[in-house]
Amino acid sequence: MWDQRSAYYLFHMPAFVFLAGVTINTKDKSQGSFLTNSDNLVIPLVIMVFAYEAFHLALYQKPSVYLQNAAPYWHLWFLLSLIIWKYFLPVIVKFQNRVTISIVIALMIGLSAHFGYFLNISRTLYFLPFFLLGVAISPPSLLEQLKRIPVNLALIFVSLAICVSWIYSADIPIKALYGSTPYAALRLDPLDGILLGAGLKFGSFVLFMCLFRVLQSVPNYQTLIRAGRNCFIVYLFHAFFVKLIDFYVYPYIDELSSHLLLLFTIVVSIVLSIFLSQDKFKDKFFNHFVTPLSHYLLRPRWGK
Repeated sequence: MWDQRSAYYLFHMPAFVFLAGVTINTKDKSQGSFLTNSDNLVIPLVIMVFAYEAFHLALYQKPSVYLQNAAPYWHLWFLLSLIIWKYFLPVIVKFQNRVTISIVIALMIGLSAHFGYFLNISRTLYFLPFFLLGVAISPPSLLEQLKRIPVNLALIFVSLAICVSWIYSADIPIKALYGSTPYAALRLDPLDGILLGAGLKFGSFVLFMCLFRVLQSVPNYQTLIRAGRNCFIVYLFHAFFVKLIDFYVYPYIDELSSHLLLLFTIVVSIVLSIFLSQDKFKDKFFNHFVTPLSHYLLRPRWGK
């Protein structure tokens, strides 16, 4: 079960995956080499997996459950899934009704006894519909579609979603939103699992679209867009701080009321986002790690 601090699982990863699809370069329809892709993601993934596993071992004195299951560390599943989605996108777009097919697969994967962290297969399939929905919408089209949603209606739905998730937080298994747990492990029969999965996916999509509309109505919302230009770096590095807080801080404040814990979580999230979104972090990471490693791996290894 979840607590109120976990409510953001309803929208944050579906929204992130959807936006990845919206912003992807669909002009390149070829399945190029991972390492020669101009917007390469493999090298940052490799660097961060090694860094996080070493960090986890130093903090907890044991390998992570992700390493034991041959999966990327915690939040890095998204990076591996994005690589896979981009690589196979030229093939996927050839299928008619690909979004519908992906939704069926995403719901059926929960029936598998092998559903879990292994090789990140489950999450790649679970979140694929959101990625394909994003691919189908160009950034200008998304902005135009959002304008069709009445702001008041968007605010009502967001408020309603928050209230429902707060009231029924004890009845909804939070792991149903992770994309890595079979229905049987959630103590759901197949039909209930499929219906819950379909409802959560639909609710997540409507919720983050309404959130986008609300943010779009904020005066000078372009400032928010500029503030998110380094979200990739925030995504890569925030887990170091989250794990440190979870290990050293939460044991001492976990007895506080849920309202205070929620407030603490919001404040920490805002501070971390501002701190990590500075240009210097992005520049140092890519200039001192990614670019030199890319040059090393891609240098010619044979004579002219």
